[in-house]
Amino acid sequence: MKKIKFLSILVLVILLACSTAAQQKLSLEGAIQMALHQNTALLKNTNSLTINEEAVKVAKAWMYPSLGVSGGFNWQNQKSEFGSNLDNRRWDLGLNGDITLFDGLASYANIHQKEAALSSAKYDLEKQKQDIILQTTNYYIAIVSAKRLLDFQKEDLNYNNALLTKIKQMYEIKSVAITDVFSQEAQTANSELSFIQAENNFQKAKIALQNYLALDVNDDYSFSLDEATVIDSNLVNSDFTQLFNYAISNRKDISSIKEKVTAAEQQLQIGKAGNLPKITGSYGISSSASAVDNLFTQHTFSLGVGFSLPIFSQFSTESAIETAQVQILNANE
Repeated sequence: MKKIKFLSILVLVILLACSTAAQQKLSLEGAIQMALHQNTALLKNTNSLTINEEAVKVAKAWMYPSLGVSGGFNWQNQKSEFGSNLDNRRWDLGLNGDITLFDGLASYANIHQKEAALSSAKYDLEKQKQDIILQTTNYYIAIVSAKRLLDFQKEDLNYNNALLTKIKQMYEIKSVAITDVFSQEAQTANSELSFIQAENNFQKAKIALQNYLALDVNDDYSFSLDEATVIDSNLVNSDFTQLFNYAISNRKDISSIKEKVTAAEQQLQIGKAGNLPKITGSYGISSSASAVDNLFTQHTFSLGVGFSLPIFSQFSTESAIETAQVQILNANE
């Protein structure tokens, strides 16, 4: 009999050890890092920053002169009834390009607009990170709070069970009335119901965080909030004006929309540039020869300046200006 009892205790200890070993500890910091690294929307927006950076590079490149190379080969053979046979070969090679000398400052406005859009995208990304951190923290604290309430309800249930046993024993020796037993049984039942509800809330809180982190809800995790993690803000006791000014200067969404206003203003400048004259310059060097070896023994340099002034643009310029003004109003709103 003693041997069977010893084996039962040994098996119980082994099962408890295995259960403890299988349980994984997930700290608040670990949960936050996991959320930041696995959030699909955040990863997509991080990748999209490359598009904004390339847009800035392309906008700046419009300020540089262009350069291209062109070439060709042409062969003609002419025969006549008198027996003549003319064989003509022509090789052409040239370098040419152009540069915008004046476009109503639209190129500069385009650069500033793309830079503002890039800054806005970066602020949006930081705001998204803050939201993810806040959401993860809320889920995590909900688990810790539910666990503490569960522990309290468990202690309360144990206390009421022990008290019920004691009252029943007292009733058996006629020390208390039967109504006291009924009253304690009701109290114990209420305590057991509260314990079941607390356990359900704890499990739901865990599932909510595991689902948010894309973890397997069947895996077992332990959660504990270290005291060092809870740090009171030094702004808690500040007045409203100080809190408001701090929020205005630190909220990434406000910084982002300010950059959007700047981008809309630059778009208006680009639209107005459509009413101004445009001056471009062109340049090139070319050569033609009957043989490749003779290329550039004779060559031609060319320089030119072009001027254009829009008179009627089928209302496209006016439409661009009106659209930009609406964008400014919406951004400010």
